[in-house]
Amino acid sequence: MKKVYKVLSSVALAGIMGATSMVYYQTQASAASFGTTVTATEKAATTAPAAAVKKAEETLKKITGTAYKLNKGESFGTKEWSYSVKNYPFSQVILDAKGKISRASISTDNLTYHINADKLSHISESIQLDAIDSSVQQAAEAVFDKLEGVEQGELANVSLIKKGTKQVYEFMFVDGGFGTWIGIDKNTLDVLSVNARALADDLYGKDQDVIDKYEESIKALTEKQLLAQATEQAEAWLGLDLTGYEATKDAFPSDRVVFEKKGAPTIIGNFNSDGMFFFIAVQYL
Repeated sequence: MKKVYKVLSSVALAGIMGATSMVYYQTQASAASFGTTVTATEKAATTAPAAAVKKAEETLKKITGTAYKLNKGESFGTKEWSYSVKNYPFSQVILDAKGKISRASISTDNLTYHINADKLSHISESIQLDAIDSSVQQAAEAVFDKLEGVEQGELANVSLIKKGTKQVYEFMFVDGGFGTWIGIDKNTLDVLSVNARALADDLYGKDQDVIDKYEESIKALTEKQLLAQATEQAEAWLGLDLTGYEATKDAFPSDRVVFEKKGAPTIIGNFNSDGMFFFIAVQYL
């Protein structure tokens, strides 16, 4: 029977990977990796044009200031290829036939460059735990007093996300099999995001009947209901007032809602089958 596995948000992935918030997309392995004969047509399908690879490498150098070599390309859908980066095992570049980079994550030492549509999106830096200012850490830990049913656990990782003038510390706390990620604005100490995985539905390895029931519950929740719940949680978790905001459910992922208000920051969230949010964040990336 069909099984579905939990997909972590970009915020969650940033904590797990240590300053790497890009999803590492799994692509279909080429026939060559299984020791079978590969035709010229099949090989071309898993390799981008040489000119496209060269252009992507030039873009990476322009953005990062460092020359990188792409290797081990695999087809990604029907119009893109996914490439690893030589000597940088935790990096990935997705490009099209013209060499345009749709998404990329280049990890070097304690820095990770995140690229979208040929432009730098943001930079993540892995921070030593003992280098964190106590006031920032206290702001993150204080959030747990507002998270009913979520244990704080141990501080396992801290990343500093930089986008323009915006700098956000992302704290990763681990308790047993669950993780909680909290984003704190470096300058204001405002809480910008909370991702409490203990509140999410556990779909790992579940059979189709369980998945169907989950999907029915998710679809049944209205935008009005979700806005009311988010208003309560956003006030408690982030200190945000969602009065005047409008909610829009995403088609995919089906548990995502976007809250918008003219002249105000966009708020995003993911909810469980009971209508409670496990992830709420001010959208800054």
